[in-house]
Amino acid sequence: MIPDPNHSATKQAQEPTPQQVKDALVRFQSAFLYYSSGVVDVPTQAKMNEWRCANNDMDKGQPIPPASKKEIWTKKTLTWKIVNTPNTLSEAQIRSAAHEAFDQWTKATGFQFIESTQIPDITITFYDVPQSNLRIAGSASKPHNSHIILDKNQDWAYKSQAPMGISLYHTLLHEIGHVLGLPHSFYR
Repeated sequence: MIPDPNHSATKQAQEPTPQQVKDALVRFQSAFLYYSSGVVDVPTQAKMNEWRCANNDMDKGQPIPPASKKEIWTKKTLTWKIVNTPNTLSEAQIRSAAHEAFDQWTKATGFQFIESTQIPDITITFYDVPQSNLRIAGSASKPHNSHIILDKNQDWAYKSQAPMGISLYHTLLHEIGHVLGLPHSFYR
């Protein structure tokens, strides 16, 4: 990480004011098309408790734009590789979920995705993510030498196991969108 000259190591983090908390809640609620009360109501609490991606949703209250033209992939065939696996699924289940997710993106975009044993364009790694209250399941980098990082300590599930854990297929589907240059969308 590059040190920021505007922030010294001795600065203390300040608690947000009640108004800053309310403003943040209003932005969160309006982004998800909820009633913007600035109060943590039942729908807001439910949304906040969902497992989520670590990629930012907004920057200074504004949605993050898609990757620029110079940041997106120019080639139409991308390679991918699973680096390691968690304990909750077999390698065959993980590969099947990945193939299924990449196939959906092929149908939507025309990109071809090929599993590789060589140095790939996209790596999928199950990593020991530090635990927090943020309920983060995974994250992904922008295009070019892309990385999808998934928390190896989660109860990953695939197909018939999905009601009992986090859906690996749906998480990969989401994170692949980021490696293609897409930001979060608040519309479903």
